[in-house]
Parts: sequence; structure tokens; C-alpha cells
Amino acid sequence: FGVRNVKVYWNNFPISDATGNAYLNLLELSQISGAEIIKGPASSLYGAGTGGVVLLQSSLNFKDTVNNIFSVSMHQGSFALIQENASWQYESKNFSSNLSQHYLQTEGYREQSALKKQGFKYEAAFTLARHQFHLLSWYTDMYYQTPGGITLAQMNLNPKLSRQAVGNMPSAIQQKASIFNKTGFIGIQDQYKISKYWQMNLLGSIQNTRFENPFITNYEYRNETNTATGLQLVMHPSNTALQWITGAEWLNSHASIDDYGNKNGQSDTVQFKDNVFANQWLLYTQLQKIVAKRWHFNIGVSLNQQQYLYKRLTDIPSAYISKSTNWVPAPRFSSLYDMNKNISGYFIAGFGFSPPSLAEIRPSDGNYYDKLAPEKGWNFELGIKGFLIK
Repeated sequence: FGVRNVKVYWNNFPISDATGNAYLNLLELSQISGAEIIKGPASSLYGAGTGGVVLLQSSLNFKDTVNNIFSVSMHQGSFALIQENASWQYESKNFSSNLSQHYLQTEGYREQSALKKQGFKYEAAFTLARHQFHLLSWYTDMYYQTPGGITLAQMNLNPKLSRQAVGNMPSAIQQKASIFNKTGFIGIQDQYKISKYWQMNLLGSIQNTRFENPFITNYEYRNETNTATGLQLVMHPSNTALQWITGAEWLNSHASIDDYGNKNGQSDTVQFKDNVFANQWLLYTQLQKIVAKRWHFNIGVSLNQQQYLYKRLTDIPSAYISKSTNWVPAPRFSSLYDMNKNISGYFIAGFGFSPPSLAEIRPSDGNYYDKLAPEKGWNFELGIKGFLIK
């Protein structure tokens, strides 16, 4: 249900929280118009993470004439699959917006694997003097059952089986193993053209997740609030093949985690109640330069730090436990040579580090693993890319 160690952004808004986790399955692919994938550490602009970066895009267009575009789609398939999408896009000279709605349900192939997902998205952009403002907001209500694992013998007998009861351990059906996730997001961005060569990008966002998980051994409730702010300065002289980007990003997460016993899919006696705060800071600068129209050089470095504060509310007395990484410098260098208009050779060297995510430092077993250290290392890549036969 979550993706860690890969930073996810949507129109420059961070979808990943301060611990590096992103609920990727909440997003509706029909609302995405494009995606850029950066493999390996991209710390010079996007901070902690050794796995890579996913930059999602949804486009809004400005037109000289007013346009209203409506679309509706419906799909039906096996296992009671129903998928429906609807959207309204408005375009004008200084204002553009998109309102969309989505619904998905299926009974699934295996026992205890049904899914139901529905939500809305509203996105708008408008220009005012030298400013271009961008609003992104969405809400997803998602429920899906988790069938769990079975043995080889059980699969050969019936591959549709869910996890079976073993000894004193009940089955997935008996415990109604599933996940409820209700998440709302809103963010606003200002792209301010300071002068002919300088631009400032300023953004802020807030996201709240109500997460409920009846599991085989417990019943967990999470209330997670994530906030993000970012400031970026871009220098790009129009008459030179030079670009300089520098900025800062701050992510904050607060998770209230309550664990209860699970009695046939209903929360029972309290086990633990925890409070976890996480902060992630990022300072970065990157320079891009084209030389002799064929060589493309990119060099950058960032400073990263992450901090955790943890407290078990059901322990009396209790105090916050602090855990933080030192400021970690993460450099990145790349060069690309255009052999011709279709083929390029490239080299990349990048350092990355990834602190443990919330799901690792405080997993569903109720323990707090404050001794976990960040993973870190260098990534080197040499390759050729391009297009063949036009």
C-alpha cells in the first residue's frame, strides 16, 4: 500500500511524507498526463532517497478563447470490476481548471481481496501580473481487503484461498483483514517571474490521512498529518545555455498510532498508543551547462537531515525519545554527449542516503526500532540512449 525510498511529486508538490513513504495507490492514473522517472539517487534536487524520483504531471492549458471540455468513461470487467471517470476542464486566457471524479470497485480473484476506491480532484491555475498560481487538491476514500499468504499445498488445492487459520492464529476472513484509507490533500504554488533571468517558486501543502487496518494480530488506527513547504530560485539567462537552481524543502509529519486487539474484525482491548513526529530538511543547489552545443553537464549537491520524536502514551511516565541523522551532504554529477541528433552517451555519479521510514521504525508489531540507521551509497551509471528509425 505504500512506496518508500522513492520520492514522489505531483506538479512539484511532494506526495511522500517526511519519512519517505508515499501512498501511491491513492492516486488515480486517469488524472495524470505524464510522468518523469529519475533512477537512483537524485539528492541534488529532491533530497533523501536512494531508489529514485517519480515526477507526476497533470497539465492545465491557457487558451485565448474560452473552452469547456467534458469527458465520461465507464469500464466493466471480470470479478465484478466497475470503473467510472468523469471530468470537466475549463480553459481561458488567464484561468484554467479541472474538476474530476473517479470510482473503482472489484470483488477480486481471491477470497478477502475486494476493493472499492472513490475520490475527487480539483486543480486550477491562474496568472496575475508576474505571478502564476497553481492549486492542487484531491480526496480519496479507499477500502481494500488483504487476503494474506497461503502455503504451496493450499495454493495447489485452491489458488483463490485467503490466509487460513493456523493453531491459535485466526484466518484473514475471520479477522476481516483489510485497509481503510481516507486522505485529503491541498497545495498552492506561486511561480513568480522576478526579472528576465530570475524566477522564484514558492509552495506549501498539507495532507491528512485516516488509516485503519484490521490485521491478523491487532487492529490499528493512524491519524497522519503531513505538511510541506518549499522555496526555489531559478536563474536561466535566455541567451546562454546555463541554468542555476537553488532552494530548500521542509517536510513535517505527525502520526498518532493506536493499536488494539482484533476480535473478529472489531477493535478490542488497547495495546499501545504512540505519538511520532518526523522532520526532514533539504538544502540544495544545482548548475546545468551546455558546452559546444553537444556536451551537457550537471553538477549539484544537497544537505539533508531527518529527525524523529517518539513517545508511547500508554507508558506512565513517558517522555519523548529523539533520533536524528547528522547533516548529510549528497553530491551528484552527470554529463551527456550528443553523438548525433538521435543518440547520446551519458555518465552519472550520485550519492544517496535513505533514513528508515515510519513503517520501519514503528511497524505494526508495536515496537520502536530507534537503532535503525540510514542506508547510503554511491550510484554510478554509464550508458547510451536515444531513438532509432526516426
